[in-house]
Amino acid sequence: MNETSQNLRITIDTFTQTAQFDALIDTCKAALADARNRSDKSTEVIALMGLAIGHQFVGKFKDARILVNGALNLAEALQDGHLIARTALSSGDIYLKTEFKGYDAEQDFRRALKIANDLEHADLIAEALCGLAASYLQMDDSARAQRYARQALNNARDASNRYHMGIALTILGSTATKAQPEKAMQAFEDAMAIAKQDNFRL
Repeated sequence: MNETSQNLRITIDTFTQTAQFDALIDTCKAALADARNRSDKSTEVIALMGLAIGHQFVGKFKDARILVNGALNLAEALQDGHLIARTALSSGDIYLKTEFKGYDAEQDFRRALKIANDLEHADLIAEALCGLAASYLQMDDSARAQRYARQALNNARDASNRYHMGIALTILGSTATKAQPEKAMQAFEDAMAIAKQDNFRL
């Protein structure tokens, strides 16, 4: 990833975490046109990924799938592990939240986790672990969901990644709702406190 693609990724994360999806789409459309004009493939991948995220959250699910597949194919052609991991994470999220395909999501998140571990990239590791936890939660495997969520929380805490700390706590709360409602409520309250302090949307 070059500096332009890195900066665009940071912008995408900010817009996503604060639910500014129209701004996300407009920014990524402009970035995509510019990247293609300059033959900047790394930024093209990130722009396609950002557009996929934006379309996912405004309800254009088929478009989101087409865009993220395009981003993943281009990342693979570039043989860029970092880009492959990021697009695999986005693909897994779309499988999970719009297509409700927990198994397919798990495969994407597991692929991203392997690459993230190879790269020793703490933020990507935390995000992939959160994705795996959410996949298992959707597949009604609370034990594995809880295990991965705890790993995600520890990794996110070590990386000072408060966004994924909040996500991990939310998943932990969901796994404990039936058996340990008091612990579940505490996890939800802790997640909301982090989100409020850092002004992001869970």
